[in-house]
Amino acid sequence: MGVNKVNNIDFKALFGDGDDVTEEKLLKKVIVTPNKVAYIRKDVRLGILPKVLQEFLNTRIMLKKSLKHVRVKRILLIMRL
Repeated sequence: MGVNKVNNIDFKALFGDGDDVTEEKLLKKVIVTPNKVAYIRKDVRLGILPKVLQEFLNTRIMLKKSLKHVRVKRILLIMRL
């Protein structure tokens, strides 16, 4: 058991940009490291960890806003009594 090396990946098929894809356009979307590992740029597709962190942040912001709204209502109720 080992890691299989993949040669001659068809990046045109992966990105689905059609027939007019040139090597220059592909290199703008892919980063190839010296050890021949290819990474897709974040403007093409965001990774799983950044997606999860963004969801956590958005949820936190939403909860803070809703709690602020609830606190203001509670203070107004107390002032009326």
